[in-house]
Amino acid sequence: MSRVVRFCRKCGNSIVPGARFCNRCGTPVDPQSTLATHKNAISESVSQIEESVEEKEIPPEEFKQIVTTYNVWKIEEKLRPLNMKLEELSAKKEVGELSDEEYNSESAGLKEEKELLEKELSEKMDVKPLNIYFLIFQEQEAVERLSKLESIFQDNKTSQTTYSKLKREYSEKLQAVRNELDSERYKLSRWKKILDKGLSNIKMTLEESLVRYELGEVSEDEYLPKKTDLEEKRKDMENSLTLINFLLS
Repeated sequence: MSRVVRFCRKCGNSIVPGARFCNRCGTPVDPQSTLATHKNAISESVSQIEESVEEKEIPPEEFKQIVTTYNVWKIEEKLRPLNMKLEELSAKKEVGELSDEEYNSESAGLKEEKELLEKELSEKMDVKPLNIYFLIFQEQEAVERLSKLESIFQDNKTSQTTYSKLKREYSEKLQAVRNELDSERYKLSRWKKILDKGLSNIKMTLEESLVRYELGEVSEDEYLPKKTDLEEKRKDMENSLTLINFLLS
């Protein structure tokens, strides 16, 4: 069993377990005050660590991952209704509601649009998206699998032994994914604070740059490139915050 290390409230020397006086300066040991001092020191250290974490910038490679994940997310949002429409047209053709000619006519534009989006998507994947993006789908898949397993068991399509084994296996996988999700969401919540602060700073810098330009302090050649660069950063930050809010919801 671990023992709490106590310290002298006067000189800071560590106290020998069971001692009534400090062996360095002779100050009487007060168990409550020395323990409180120790706890306060720990609390202050934790606060300092938390403050340093909040002030830390998002590493460039990880910020690039956020931007990439946002782009992938928006492309997939466009692809989803296209795929549903194509599946619907295919089903209508199968049941004879659409002729081959009608199907080809109605699906041609959708297939072309889908091909362009898929090409754009493959180009965006030069940087791996955030891990949490895949974990969310893994969680959904695991939940659906467990639900389906319950239905199979209720319909008497599997034995109690097989059901129990698979339920334990899938439940453990689901818990593992959720543990990873908790860690990723904590990281995203820290990034959100950093982005909120960074976005506020960029907006202020843009405003200040405009005023300096209109006052004639800086030339148009100096102002416009800086404005373009800042607006691109602002857009990436706004998109990143949109994505993070979605992933944390």
